[in-house]
Parts: sequence; C-alpha cells; structure tokens
Amino acid sequence: MSAQLVIPDTNALSELRQRDCHPNVARFVASVERFAIAATTITEIAHGVELLRQRGGAAAHQRAAVYAVWLDELIKRGPVLPLDANASRLFGRLLTVPELRNMAITAPGSSRPRYPGDLAVAAVAVVNSASVATRNISDFWRIARHCPELVVHNPFDPPV
Repeated sequence: MSAQLVIPDTNALSELRQRDCHPNVARFVASVERFAIAATTITEIAHGVELLRQRGGAAAHQRAAVYAVWLDELIKRGPVLPLDANASRLFGRLLTVPELRNMAITAPGSSRPRYPGDLAVAAVAVVNSASVATRNISDFWRIARHCPELVVHNPFDPPV
C-alpha cells in the first residue's frame, strides 16, 4: 500500500485488539505506513466504555477498565484527527443527503439512538486526504456515492 494516510473505523481498530486478529487485517495493517484516528472513533469507543460501566457488575466494570486503558493508549499513540470546520461542513452536507439519512436518524421505536459516526469519519477522511479502513463497506460505499473523494478499504478482504 502507498503512504496514503489511513483512518481505521472502530470495527477495524477493535479487530486489532483481538488475540486472534484476522490474518488479513494483520497483513493490511503491516502494509500501511501512516495511520490516524478520527476523533469520532474516540467518541464511539468512549461511549462503549461508559455503556459497560453503566451496565454494572464486576465483569462489566473490569471490561470497561480494560477498554478505557486501550482508549488512552490509542489517544497517546495518535494522531487524532478532529472534526474541524472543513470536516464539519462536509458532515453537515452529508446529513442532508436523503439516501444517507437512515445513518443519522434513529428509527421510531428503536431502543438505541443512531449515531452518525460513519458520516463524520468519512468527512474527516476526505478533508485530510485519507482513506478509511472498515468492515462496514456497504455504508461507506453509500457515502462515497455522494462524496467521490472518499476511498474505502476492507482490511478483512484478502490482499489483491
């Protein structure tokens, strides 16, 4: 892979934590020279940590503590790319695209609010001339139809 900056989505980052990390993900990561994390991904992981803490019980609290340490390490390792003014403008535009609305608006009767993190990650990637590494290819391809500068990789796919 080239020296292009790659932003891993939460699912790709989470895979790297696994003891039995998918071999294609490990190969993909080894081929990438420059990584950065979108601030939105930090939000998603922090949200997961807090949900675990709120769940209660010793096991949930222990898992939350482990994930919190991992999150701290990710932030220290950085760089963390912000949802700055340019990315926010693009994010705002993407929120108005009818085909992408279901990525941001919670369905009636849903027990969990929909967080438009993929739209924000895509916006951060585009304004930083970065690509996104994700297993969630279908949503990011939908975004790319409205934002052709977006480059998406599935690190779980075999190398080409």
